[in-house]
Amino acid sequence: MSKVDGIIIKAIDGFFYVLSNNVEYFCKSRKKFRFKDIQPKVGDKVSINVIDDDKNEGIIEEIYERTSEFIRPNLANVTQAFIVLAYLEPKINFELLNKLILNFEASNVKINIVINKCDLHSCENEEELEKIFYKFPYDIIFASVRENKNIDYIKSKLNKNISCFCGPSGVGKSSLLNAIVNKGIMETSELSTKIKRGRHTTRFSQLIYLKDLDGHIVDTPGFTSIEIPKSINQINLKNYFIDFYEFNNCKFRECNHINEIGCEIKEALDLGNINKLRYDAYVNLYNKFKEKRK
Repeated sequence: MSKVDGIIIKAIDGFFYVLSNNVEYFCKSRKKFRFKDIQPKVGDKVSINVIDDDKNEGIIEEIYERTSEFIRPNLANVTQAFIVLAYLEPKINFELLNKLILNFEASNVKINIVINKCDLHSCENEEELEKIFYKFPYDIIFASVRENKNIDYIKSKLNKNISCFCGPSGVGKSSLLNAIVNKGIMETSELSTKIKRGRHTTRFSQLIYLKDLDGHIVDTPGFTSIEIPKSINQINLKNYFIDFYEFNNCKFRECNHINEIGCEIKEALDLGNINKLRYDAYVNLYNKFKEKRK
């Protein structure tokens, strides 16, 4: 048996596909991981023993230290996230957006927001979006597969990253990925005209290596029912709102940025230096945590 290092690019029904030196190995994992309550994830960097060179079969022997990880979906070592949304159909779900942002912030993953299908927007829609995302603390990318808008810009951000594309059904995520890699990597489907809701077309997480960019992209169906990380609570919630960072001279050191006197965050909000939707989301989450503590 020979030993090689690789990365898990696909996991289906307890089997793992590991890419090493442009060779894809079909692998099982050692039972020792179950005993240690460790589950191999897409994106894991691993060491495998090749047990059959002709059939490219192997066994995962070691999982290297992760830089980030998620439970639902099972992903590891993601460095960058593209949250794909649509403005018209389906409408932006800001609650889901905020949950996704908090999850990626908690894992120290760089965040980009993609507003897809912008070819459908009117001038009025564009003005509305400018107001909604004014002073939003992440890169907002308006994209269109039909018009090839900002596809190359998104590609340029993939270099040297493991990038996750996520978002609700029906926003054109798979079509966007197909345009980025110039081939059909996932099934695509039209938005249901009856219920105005997309069908899940991506059934498993998959990592694709882009040789010309030396980066990976992962598409997954699992981020639509995500919850707020357990590590976040009423006290530390403010630490996960990066737009608050530059305003740290509140009168009181333990200011919660709600009703305190001399709060620099509230002053910045009044001056238009903090996005109102972001602040409202913070207050809403803070109050929910407060209720749970009663």
